[in-house]
Amino acid sequence: MAKSKRAANPGDLYAEVNQTACNKLLNSVTYPFTVFEHSQSFPGCSGLAAGSHEALYEYTRPEITKMLNDAVDQSHSSARINDEIYSFGGSIVEQAKKAYDATGNDGYVGPKKEYLEKIYKGGIKGLMKNLDAPIGLYGFCSYLKVVIPPPAPDISLASTRINLKGIKLSITATGELWAVYPWFNCYEWCLKWREVTKCSRILSVTPTLKIDADAHAEISHSGTIVTVQGVFDSLVLDYDILDKIQLAGLANAVLGKQLVSAYDVGKLVETVPVLNSSFVVDTIDLPPTVGGIGVAVTVKQIPKPKRKH
Repeated sequence: MAKSKRAANPGDLYAEVNQTACNKLLNSVTYPFTVFEHSQSFPGCSGLAAGSHEALYEYTRPEITKMLNDAVDQSHSSARINDEIYSFGGSIVEQAKKAYDATGNDGYVGPKKEYLEKIYKGGIKGLMKNLDAPIGLYGFCSYLKVVIPPPAPDISLASTRINLKGIKLSITATGELWAVYPWFNCYEWCLKWREVTKCSRILSVTPTLKIDADAHAEISHSGTIVTVQGVFDSLVLDYDILDKIQLAGLANAVLGKQLVSAYDVGKLVETVPVLNSSFVVDTIDLPPTVGGIGVAVTVKQIPKPKRKH
């Protein structure tokens, strides 16, 4: 294997984690290997703001209208998606019809008859234009598991960034579709009605997909420990609901708490007994290196304590 290319001025001490060490480590792992597994709950509909959560996507009005139309026309490729959205939209229409039927009774109190008639006659396709408070739909990823399947991946070391583009992964994710929508409730002999806002999960899917991921690993140091952190450049799954969510933010938030220690610089100083007794690490540099992770260390002398007279 070719020797790595290192910086011209490596500091007082220089160490390197070579490609051979990386290969031995990768081959010692049992595959499939779980990179991480993460679960989380929907943040709730009260004051919900898209963009405030890494795993959330807010559908636009045209997108919601199309989803409702597709459900009626059975145009979506997934029969289950069609049925669940059709059932959701149909329940609102049906509830508006029940409220409308109550308007002919003495003692009725509630939304205007004309408003309710417009909703139930307009059907599922007319909901977005006929409801005073339109439907809001949110895609959410509640579960994400990233696994490296066999065989062992081929990773080429380099400082300060390791390219991992095209690394093969098996990803299991749960995509949920949540709705914030108006609903008609009766509260006294079903003669008195009120339009309220409901928040419900109307759909959940959990596929396992094999993908070639775009990612990299960043080399940095904290104190005297050189660390490696995996970073996804992009992570979007080609599957209903999940295809709208950029999962890289969620994955990187999890990976940011799972730093891998690559080298302890303090141990390098300890290998030179004379230095270890009178010097400490001053600065750490991670020079650009191909074929390894290079670590350049500058030491400084510890001031001798002044003698007491």
